[in-house]
Amino acid sequence: MKELGIFTALDLRAKDETFLLKHFGKAGRHFYWICRGIDHRPVLPNRIRKSIGTENTFPRDLTSLDDMRAELGPLVDKVWHYCESTGVRGRTVTLKVKFSDFQIITRSRSRVTLISDRSTLASISAELLAAQFPLRKGVRLIGVSLSSLCAALRKTRTPLLTPLVFHQPQVPLTASNRAFSTLVFDPPLCVTAPPLCETGPLAG
Repeated sequence: MKELGIFTALDLRAKDETFLLKHFGKAGRHFYWICRGIDHRPVLPNRIRKSIGTENTFPRDLTSLDDMRAELGPLVDKVWHYCESTGVRGRTVTLKVKFSDFQIITRSRSRVTLISDRSTLASISAELLAAQFPLRKGVRLIGVSLSSLCAALRKTRTPLLTPLVFHQPQVPLTASNRAFSTLVFDPPLCVTAPPLCETGPLAG
């Protein structure tokens, strides 16, 4: 686009549809409408999220690890608040860093199990940040995101076996079977399930 003198959305809007179709093919029609704020694609409000993330741009460049760790805490809080309110958990933590010259780097770490608590998310985020030191440039932005998402298991109590009840058989009692029948069937025998098993969110 730069070769065509298009640097901003305003430059794009100044071109007619014929010009954009000529230089960009079918995408030209999309460019023509999108720079005018018109998009006919359906809104999907319930689409499955691929990641949860937040970031913060600082009014000044940060250079010390302590300053960056202090800024990291609120970001972790925001991400974990979403996790707690929705029941979503993830396995991959990604740290985003934008330097004073606008260079952007990302660093990620994945776990086999889901991250089940805020302290684990905070610890991994801090380790990813510390691994970038020493830095030669100031940092203008830091972001934290969580991906490889799935819904956490809710705590439930699930019986391992369905209780079985054996009722007294309707047979005449005689002198020979009275003692046996009384021992086994009278009162009716109830076989109960073993202690219930409690399941919850996967440990991280």
